[in-house]
Amino acid sequence: MTTRRLLVLLPLVLLPLVLLLLPGAPPAGGAATTAWCQSLAAGAPVVDVLGDSVARGDRADDEHRWPLLLQQSLVADGHPGAQVWSGGAVAGSTTADFLPGGPQHGHVAFTRHRPPLIIMNWGINDWLQRVPVQTYRQQFQAIIDEVRGYSPDSLIVLLHSPWVYHPRYTAELGPQAPYGEAMRDLALTNNLPMINLEWAFPGDNRWGGYHEDLVHPSNAGNNTIFGIVREVAMQFCSPRRPGGLPQGG
Repeated sequence: MTTRRLLVLLPLVLLPLVLLLLPGAPPAGGAATTAWCQSLAAGAPVVDVLGDSVARGDRADDEHRWPLLLQQSLVADGHPGAQVWSGGAVAGSTTADFLPGGPQHGHVAFTRHRPPLIIMNWGINDWLQRVPVQTYRQQFQAIIDEVRGYSPDSLIVLLHSPWVYHPRYTAELGPQAPYGEAMRDLALTNNLPMINLEWAFPGDNRWGGYHEDLVHPSNAGNNTIFGIVREVAMQFCSPRRPGGLPQGG
């Protein structure tokens, strides 16, 4: 079996575990799910990615960044108008940057264009900048509230980044887990699905998922993120078979 084939299969092998980590029931049957499924049926799904460098796919080669892989796969799958917007994923950004008055707030306001699916990913830089966990949670909640005001029918999915394993950062900055727990609390409070990527990126890098900086996913890691995000996004609309995977998954 080729390396590329293994990389394609890996997200599918990991998917049941990742789905089990969704902290709240997906908003099945709600207006948000309906809008996303209708956009798929029309062949023109739009995904807006808001977050930091992991959300943008930094450190991977341009053609391997997961938002681009997601768009290409949707087009190849029979959705010719598919778009994945990643301009709102900004390297080094924190939740504070996307609040009113922050340098990236325009990307939040841009959701008034009502993309059917919005993926949000922050946490690494809040941890790196020692933002208190409760402040991080409050700021993230404010972003969710504002986006819902602009685009009430958008399906919002929270994306939890892989842990940072760079030894200097982990030695100096303390545990990352409280930020992951805060995101899980946000998902539960707001009844949002959350994709938890931490289990797909072990610290010993046995699957080569990390760039050499042990912070950002590599080409292979971006392929893993793409596969998991795609499967989760599609399972909201696909008929399910026993075991939870979509038909043909």
